Formats: sequence, C-alpha cells, structure tokens
Amino acid sequence: MPNLSNILQHSPTQPHPCDDSRVAGFNLYLNDSPSASRYLRLSVQALLEYSQDPPDVQRLTLIVEAALSAQALFFAASLHDPDPVELHRFFEMFILACVVPPEKRRTP
Repeated sequence: MPNLSNILQHSPTQPHPCDDSRVAGFNLYLNDSPSASRYLRLSVQALLEYSQDPPDVQRLTLIVEAALSAQALFFAASLHDPDPVELHRFFEMFILACVVPPEKRRTP
C-alpha cells in the first residue's frame, strides 16, 4: 500500500474510467442529484486508482461536499488563482485523506 505523501506527489492528471457499481446506491443517487455526479465520479475514480473501496453513497457525498467546501476556502485565502490541475489535486488529496486509514498515511 503506497503512503499518502507518495500518492499526492505522483498524482495522475488524467482520470481513469470509473466503475460506479462499487458504490451501493450510486446510480440511483446520481439520478436524483445530477449536479453532484461529476464530483462523485471523480472521488470514486481517485479511490479506485489507489485500491481503496469507496464508502456508501451518503458518506461519499458528505466527503465530496466537505472537499469542495475546503477547496473553496483554501483557494479563497491563497494569493493566486489555482489552475485546474491544482484544484484536482487538492480535491483528490482531501478525498484520499478522508478514506485512507491514518496508519497507512504515515511516512516510514
């Protein structure tokens, strides 16, 4: 299992295909909330890319909402406008930090 600091340093910029079937209720939820679908899919992609099982759709939705709020607050306070890659990395880092257990995030 790669540690989180290595994951974040080598974060891919191109998304991989997403397997929505791994999250219970995912497709049903997307039909009710199409505006959330892009970020939910990105979060599932990030988790599967690093061999992490996504949590249930309600918990994943809360994590995604928190990631977007944190992203908005962080970049509102920064002295530069972020580019799309920086925004993607921040989002992915937040999602992984919420799901990867702390003992697997420690650097050796």
